[in-house]
Amino acid sequence: MRNLLIGLLLVASAAQAETWQQIAEFESKGSVMFLDTAGLTRAGQHRKARLKLVYNSEQAIPDGYGGKPPNVSTYRSDMNDYDFNCAERSIALSQSILHSAENQVVGRIDIPKRARTFRKVQPGTAPEQILETVCHWGESREEKTGAPTQVTRAANPIDYYPAGSVRRQEQGAPVIEACVGPDGQLLREPTVAMTSGYPDLDAAAISVAKATRYAAATENGSPLPESCLKFKIKFVLKD
Repeated sequence: MRNLLIGLLLVASAAQAETWQQIAEFESKGSVMFLDTAGLTRAGQHRKARLKLVYNSEQAIPDGYGGKPPNVSTYRSDMNDYDFNCAERSIALSQSILHSAENQVVGRIDIPKRARTFRKVQPGTAPEQILETVCHWGESREEKTGAPTQVTRAANPIDYYPAGSVRRQEQGAPVIEACVGPDGQLLREPTVAMTSGYPDLDAAAISVAKATRYAAATENGSPLPESCLKFKIKFVLKD
């Protein structure tokens, strides 16, 4: 019997002050990385940023993490605070907090400033991709003058995975486009921008998009009358 695994590529934080933007997808690790764009700070060539890594399946809690609840040994996402030195192309971890699938804290590490170690990123690696994104975030005209359409509460696709698709072992990752008005409400039925190859999965992805909540894109501080967002929803069966 196979267990059902859903890859959520859009998540919404419970903390309203945080605005999460997907910046990377790591297929080999089965995870997606998000940047808290609202919390990113700059000081010359230095940056401070919070990043969230969301996994498609449970991960074993590594050694060294404190605050683990009794009988808990796995986590589903980790939220990490980093210091970046853009000029020297290096990164230092200052805090790491592990969360369960129910968003409960199941482990944490806090590193005092005197104990933090900056490590140079290597070309062609995930840390280099993250450093490039953080160090250059906000440099384009679009990022300076406005914000893109955001998800404020993501529906859980596991509630929409068609029983027939599970029975037929259908897997896929349709791309959905949703357009909203200035109040964040859908202007019309979401559409399939890229099919999964399976009609039932495409229809389920549309249902997920309809149940998701959004915030409109802004320009110079004002919400746009219409703004659209494309995102991928993974339906994967895993042994």
